[in-house]
Amino acid sequence: MKIEQLWVFSVKQCILAKESRRNHVDFFDQNESLSVFLERRHDCLFEMCEDLEVDLIFAIDGSAKMKIDGFNRSLHLIDEIVTGIHEITEFWKATVIQVGTEGPAVVEIEQKSFDTLDDFRRSLATIGWRRSPGSRLGDSLVDVADLAMRYAIKGESDFVWMISMTTGFSDDKLDDFEILKNSKVSF
Repeated sequence: MKIEQLWVFSVKQCILAKESRRNHVDFFDQNESLSVFLERRHDCLFEMCEDLEVDLIFAIDGSAKMKIDGFNRSLHLIDEIVTGIHEITEFWKATVIQVGTEGPAVVEIEQKSFDTLDDFRRSLATIGWRRSPGSRLGDSLVDVADLAMRYAIKGESDFVWMISMTTGFSDDKLDDFEILKNSKVSF
């Protein structure tokens, strides 16, 4: 069991270590020493990752508080993340959900495997900013976290990652989401 957990941890670290710390400072824990990062990256065997299935769930803030530049930056980051995952494994599925809207979260891209990155990018390009005047971010993020847990329970993928991109401003409380995020469940 320990060996299996260590292998899963190292594989996850390999996928996350794909980007360089120099080019993407904001992606990494700045408290981690550079020597630890470089050692972890050196130990990565990317061939361990190439057959893994990764389920990516993106929650992007569609409220007016996000502003158009922030929303477009979120879409750009989604493209960068998916491109990075695609370079490591071709077995990935993506779901994109717009949160922070007044009603329930809006699924923009249903859980789907794409034949090519261009197919994914075409789908991503169809997503428009909803500019919701209210921001129901807390409840929406809990809904998305519940969806991520259902995907994980199905066991169809090796990893299920929920990635949220928001301003953090909400008209409702984020307490329930914070409790979920800080629980033993890894997003």
